[in-house]
Amino acid sequence: MKFPERRIDSWEEFAATIRQLDLWAGVGVRWLFRGQADAKHTLSPSLSRILQRYPVSRKEAELSEGAFMAEFAKRAHEHLPPAMIPRQSDPLGILVSMQHYGAPTRLLDWTESPYVAAYFAVEHSPEVDGAVWALKAPLFKTAGWVMPDPRNEPVLRPWLFGQPPRDIVGLVFPMIMTDRMAAQQTLFTVSPNIFADHAVLLEGLPDSVIKAEEAKGPVWLKMTIPAAQKFHFQRDLRPMNVTAQALFPGLDGLGRGVRDLAWPHFHYLNGLNL
Repeated sequence: MKFPERRIDSWEEFAATIRQLDLWAGVGVRWLFRGQADAKHTLSPSLSRILQRYPVSRKEAELSEGAFMAEFAKRAHEHLPPAMIPRQSDPLGILVSMQHYGAPTRLLDWTESPYVAAYFAVEHSPEVDGAVWALKAPLFKTAGWVMPDPRNEPVLRPWLFGQPPRDIVGLVFPMIMTDRMAAQQTLFTVSPNIFADHAVLLEGLPDSVIKAEEAKGPVWLKMTIPAAQKFHFQRDLRPMNVTAQALFPGLDGLGRGVRDLAWPHFHYLNGLNL
């Protein structure tokens, strides 16, 4: 069953759509959101996107991933405080840290906040439509896609790297949060299949699983934000303090914040209708 898609033509329509979701019903994470500046992109992790460009075998891909993880784990202590250094025996902690610092991994970033996702959908690429993906968190449990406890390495490692890999997706909560992860309300999805497109696997769930969740309300949605609306979304997110400086604490956030101001600044200078 495909992700239903909805075109969002205004900030007011986006806010109304979000209000229709039961974001705060019950305890725990109810929804995951992901913003992408290009609506044509699907839910492929960075490592999967790289692998799509090269005709490598699964074994070659997995050996390469292992080498990347070993290199990161070997050098991370040079730059991270002791409390943030993932243990050599903690593969998920290594992947989370790699993802956080821009290395290609099989993890896919999500956020608990629809407004943080909206920021990433509109922050750049003003010439193309953006998108916010929404996914109900209980779907993973209904599907039986429950990850082992990340602290139980003997069970977790076979789940992540077992052969043959399973075409499933797990939900990952960081065990240790950086200030940036906390600001962005970050969580991740991951698949044992290193080549996996997470949207394809989710859309391949049995109809019975989807219908079981649909009985309780909406399950998933892809909201397309037209290119012409991106500036307006940026403008309306700013009073909510959903800005680069808030989401990226530190000097790099300041730099990104100045970049974000350049777009409206030059619109105004040119007298464009905003």
